[in-house]
Amino acid sequence: MALAAAFPADLRQLYLASDGVFDHPGQSFVIWPLSKVVTRNRKAWPRDGPARRELVGFGDAGTGAPFCVPRDGGRAVSACGAW
Repeated sequence: MALAAAFPADLRQLYLASDGVFDHPGQSFVIWPLSKVVTRNRKAWPRDGPARRELVGFGDAGTGAPFCVPRDGGRAVSACGAW
């Protein structure tokens, strides 16, 4: 992957089935397309410091706080903080 990251198995399966999940009522991606995963993380990593580089943002609920998983493929999902 362009980010040298491993997704947890469940998230990997989701991306094999679909390139993101679009929420029609909210008119935004809840799970970002892979191209957006790459661009948003590459932009955030230098700005947010070393601890943030251990996480990969992959979506959000429209609040500005992305959902993240550990970059090493761990299963824990957390909020990365506002971007």
